Amino acid sequence: MGLVPTLIEALVDDDKSVSEKALAVLDAMLASEEDRASARGHALAMPVLVSDVATKLCRRHRSLASVKGGAGEPARTVRRKPTVGTGR
Repeated sequence: MGLVPTLIEALVDDDKSVSEKALAVLDAMLASEEDRASARGHALAMPVLVSDVATKLCRRHRSLASVKGGAGEPARTVRRKPTVGTGR
């Protein structure tokens, strides 16, 4: 088993630190055509990478939502008092 498949398998690891380090090394290795071909040939490459990116985007969204006025904060509905006797 080569290094690229080993790194892809490490991305599945539940340990955030291990998967982030594996992703950094994999990113550097994919500069080579041979390593890109190896990654393309691995069945888990695309699902794992998409999952990893989606997870990071969700974390980013949640952290922005926690900041007042940040992205992801639900819009507030302004309710107006009903007008009485205006004929409208």
